[in-house]
Amino acid sequence: MKQNLFLIILFAIFISGCISSKNDPHPGDGKASAGNYFPVSSGSSWTYKEDLAGQTGTTVQKMTGKTKTINGKNYFEATSASTLKGTNTGYFYNSNHVFTVLQVIPQENITIEITVGDDSKAASDTWTTKPTADGLVRGYPAQMINTLVETGISRTVNGKTFTDVMHTQADLQYDLGFGFTSYSVYDFYLAKGIGMIESETGVQGTVYDKMTITSYTVK
Repeated sequence: MKQNLFLIILFAIFISGCISSKNDPHPGDGKASAGNYFPVSSGSSWTYKEDLAGQTGTTVQKMTGKTKTINGKNYFEATSASTLKGTNTGYFYNSNHVFTVLQVIPQENITIEITVGDDSKAASDTWTTKPTADGLVRGYPAQMINTLVETGISRTVNGKTFTDVMHTQADLQYDLGFGFTSYSVYDFYLAKGIGMIESETGVQGTVYDKMTITSYTVK
């Protein structure tokens, strides 16, 4: 259980890290510009308020413009700096309607990939993916049960109303010898042309980490 919680927190560390974006091209509103739900263009950045285990901080994610091929897939590099967690590097995948985040942990010799969304799916569609290339995390079988909960909705975050929003959910499960059991659930809200506007990381039924967007620059 301790090692599983460690991996749950690892993903929360990257998905909620950041620097400060002061060039919001849409000051005072949250309307989506043209584009997709998961921009990966160089120089794009997103600033979030983060509530982490009772602490509040600021996080920013920024696309560096660099790419890296991992397990035959082309990922876009992103830096993530946080007043609560420090700086990390991760990789975003956006191809064939699928959006994922890959966190490389060199000291652990593992990578964790979370599906953030798939805009080819319909509301209520569910599909299964692997969080690692071989489907194992520290030797245990692992899987993600992904769901497109809602699409085309409006959502108000920090006083801004965003339209054309997709709500997705990823349920991280492990099989420790008794069948797959849910250990953490990630909820994502993606606005078309903007990217992630809100996320929640739940650990065994309790929200551990919540991020809500405050400004953004999409280039």
